[in-house]
Amino acid sequence: MYDHRVAETGIRRHLAWTAVLLSLVLATLWVNPPDDPGLGWLAPPGAIADPWLSWLRWTLLATWVTLILGAGWWLTRPARALMRGLSLATLALLLTALLLPPSALAALSAWLGDIVPFEPPRQGPVNTAALGHFGLFLVIATLVFAARLDLGWWRLFGILTGLAIISELLQFFVDGRHPSALDVLIDLLGILCGALLIASTPWLRPPRAPQPADGRGLHRIERGS
Repeated sequence: MYDHRVAETGIRRHLAWTAVLLSLVLATLWVNPPDDPGLGWLAPPGAIADPWLSWLRWTLLATWVTLILGAGWWLTRPARALMRGLSLATLALLLTALLLPPSALAALSAWLGDIVPFEPPRQGPVNTAALGHFGLFLVIATLVFAARLDLGWWRLFGILTGLAIISELLQFFVDGRHPSALDVLIDLLGILCGALLIASTPWLRPPRAPQPADGRGLHRIERGS
């Protein structure tokens, strides 16, 4: 009976979070309609420069940023302070890179190109945006898998996939930038490489929690005590 109530509470919690995230995604598309005639029904009435709509955009952006940083804090709670700090710093760097306007992003790319001590390959320029997406999600995935492998591989992969999709949606809030399905695929490649890194290096995984001798779980032991 106790286990049934716990499972039911968990299902309700997941359904509630799913509804919240879907509502935020729809609201984001509503205030930032894509440049697609087939999605014209998403466009809000009136001009995008309306004061109330501008306020709504800032509120949605602040909500997304808070949720992402809060999720990072929650995922790395059991980790050491250094790993938690690295995770939150990497998430903050990701959000900063995603929300930079194109002019600032171009200036940053030019500055990085000036300090790089080697010449780019002859066959073409280096795609710094793709490298940034891959590198940031590789670091985030490695830290998250190392900190919370107790949640399971597939659950963590699903959470990180959601982060990759949401991070692209955030670019709707920046004039001149748009989400890219290719960037999501690059993010997923970084997540997959982070998972493979943790899977191939056992010493990076968190230690397993001790299991009770009868194998029936801690909840049943506490209930019977």
